[in-house]
Amino acid sequence: MSSKNEWYKYVECTTSAIDTLVLLKKLHPGHKKQEIDHFIRKVVQYFEDLQRTYGSWEYASHMPHGLH
Repeated sequence: MSSKNEWYKYVECTTSAIDTLVLLKKLHPGHKKQEIDHFIRKVVQYFEDLQRTYGSWEYASHMPHGLH
């Protein structure tokens, strides 16, 4: 990532980060709960917006900002 507000262009890498945060929530339920929940909601919405209607993914050269 070139800045803290950009996402890696491969869905698989970002979903690995989400998996890790979900595990963190299970192991430490109160740790940064609002921040983690906010991140997960925003990135899931981003993926839903990025996914094409027939199910494939569009890999954009510029990722959206404002997911922080």
